[in-house]
Amino acid sequence: MNAFYSFGRDALLVETLSVVAKCQNPQSFWTETLGRLKWIIDFTRVDVAIRNPDERTYSLQTVFELRPVPLACEVALPLSRGIVGKMLRSGEACHLFQPGITPFERDCVVDEGLEGGTLLSILSVTLESCGNVLGVLSFGSTDERGYCHEDIEIASRFATHAAIAIQNWQHLMKLKEDTILLDLAAQELRDSHATLESLVIERTTALRRVSQRLLKVQDEERRRIARDLHDSTSQILAGVMMNVGMLRRRFDKEDPTSDALAEIASLTDRALQEIRTTSYLLHPPMLDEIGLASAIRWYAEGFAKRSGIQVDLDFPPSFERLPADLEMGLFRVLQEGLTNVHRHSGASTVRVVLEERLDALTFEVKDNGHGIAPELLERLQKIGAHTGVGLAGMRERVSELNGQLEMESDPHGTTLRVSVPLPCVDPLTNSNQLPAGGRRSAAA
Repeated sequence: MNAFYSFGRDALLVETLSVVAKCQNPQSFWTETLGRLKWIIDFTRVDVAIRNPDERTYSLQTVFELRPVPLACEVALPLSRGIVGKMLRSGEACHLFQPGITPFERDCVVDEGLEGGTLLSILSVTLESCGNVLGVLSFGSTDERGYCHEDIEIASRFATHAAIAIQNWQHLMKLKEDTILLDLAAQELRDSHATLESLVIERTTALRRVSQRLLKVQDEERRRIARDLHDSTSQILAGVMMNVGMLRRRFDKEDPTSDALAEIASLTDRALQEIRTTSYLLHPPMLDEIGLASAIRWYAEGFAKRSGIQVDLDFPPSFERLPADLEMGLFRVLQEGLTNVHRHSGASTVRVVLEERLDALTFEVKDNGHGIAPELLERLQKIGAHTGVGLAGMRERVSELNGQLEMESDPHGTTLRVSVPLPCVDPLTNSNQLPAGGRRSAAA
């Protein structure tokens, strides 16, 4: 009979420990497990004491109580008080106490219910997991016979499994807290990143506006200087040539003074031609008067004479006028592109292609030079400090026109390609209007 009782008790213990291992809810843990454990050992009351993180106090909570009294709960009891405090200080694994036989020591027991004598036997075992004492589990009974050795063994095994469950909950709670902190930190990082991105966009937009404004001021200054050279300096030199011609007529052709005046006239004429060329390069008047195609033809002829590089032009048979800003931007891109060909490519021929499509204008400058090294081309294609001033200026002009600039290069040459949207004609005003991102400009 005792063997059968022992077998049944062991089976109930195994089932109880299985419930302990599977229970995931700290709120219902003690209700589910202690209800089964009561079939194995006798108790009227169960208290759980958990060591606090400060290592100086512990929290005591009644988790099972048959008496019709409120459940006790203390959150900060010093380790110097109570049976539990003594066990936590000493590391004692098990403690048996019978209030009816052994008198209470002063300040030993905090619970007045124990001192009142309602519990006659108390069994306390440590909640230990992985060498860490998390707290103490105390069983109280009204049976004056006390707890036996088997009760101590069952209570200890139960406490060991309960300690593992408690430690898992603590780890899980810590993980949840860490997850919340990480989520908060991630949100702050995202907010900071968004703020920085917004600030970068704002500063980039401001810098682009300043850069585009500088280009416009530069064009206006070029126009002013070109007009001053043409209207003032050129007229002064023309007057000098007229006066030199009048003086030459007063001297014989064989007179040395006539020869000196002839040389002065020749030098003045050369200076006049160079000033006119410089004036036209600063701002070609035919760009305003005739249009982009004629200005490109004139510039290409002069470039070929100055550089010795053959320039082939490929234009549509009929090329209509474009808005002034668009024509000026493309002309400046051509100037800078041909200048780079002359300085860096070592080419003998360059081909300029201007092609109109449905809603865009494609502009290409392609040379037969030695090309650009892949590493240098990669740096040039990035907007940064290593980008040349000329290329940066071209990018800004193309960006202002809401277009795109591309560069391709191999050992057989380099191609600079610009694509800009064509303006659409407003049927109400009969004026050209750039697509979204561009600006209105009356047809030249």
